[in-house]
Amino acid sequence: HVRSRRQRQMCIRDRFLEMAGTAELTAKDYTNMARSLFNAGGTGGMIEAVTVVDAGIKKFPDSESLKAVLAKLQAEASKAEGGALSEALKGLGYA
Repeated sequence: HVRSRRQRQMCIRDRFLEMAGTAELTAKDYTNMARSLFNAGGTGGMIEAVTVVDAGIKKFPDSESLKAVLAKLQAEASKAEGGALSEALKGLGYA
């Protein structure tokens, strides 16, 4: 079950980012998708949320809502130092 949920989260993320390349999405769209992935639970959803937040921040660097989601992700990562979430944030320069 965990693997299929992770695959579903990755597919949702990929479709969203694909759409972002062709549609005019707002910072709110990125925030809502990142929150949905974050709230889906598990490290996998949070890692997918990191990818969406990163894409959103690159497009909307002044977005307070995206920065707030990033802060939540960083707080979760600090609970499990050295885990996959921490590594994902570190890899993108957020840790």
